[in-house]
Amino acid sequence: MIERSPKLYKTGDTVSHATHGIGTIKAIEEKEILGSTAVFATLYFENSEMKLTVLKKDLDEQVREILSEEEALEILNYLGSHDETLAQNWKTRNRKNKERLTSGDPRELCTVAKGLLMLKQKKNGMLSTADRNQLQKALNLLAEELARALDEDPQNMEDKLREVCMDSMAA
Repeated sequence: MIERSPKLYKTGDTVSHATHGIGTIKAIEEKEILGSTAVFATLYFENSEMKLTVLKKDLDEQVREILSEEEALEILNYLGSHDETLAQNWKTRNRKNKERLTSGDPRELCTVAKGLLMLKQKKNGMLSTADRNQLQKALNLLAEELARALDEDPQNMEDKLREVCMDSMAA
């Protein structure tokens, strides 16, 4: 995982959320709920037009800074050089991939994306619905963040991710 020290986030910061992708901290405010006062951060995810409110003290556990250009290039290199065969048993593979998808670690997303692309190739393009959804989720999260870090279009980045995987499988 990309290691980062705890950060004091502020309104306007762009962050990466493990499940929802790239978001912006729109507000940090004190709210009273059931007689207790706490500080909350409101995140907005433009791609899904979704708002998420979390306790500010939990932000470091739920979000991280987005990748730098150098880190993004490192992830692309990792994707091209890393091979990990996923479990053949669907139930085991599905459970493990769910864990990887919610880890917030770009390398884990690479494992899901490349592993499922390898499985798709092995099965002549046939994946279960769950596998297809997990593959698309991994590619979407990776493409969104890498595109932001490298100042590229997310769809072009997704195409590039598929190409990097396929090229490394052919080698």
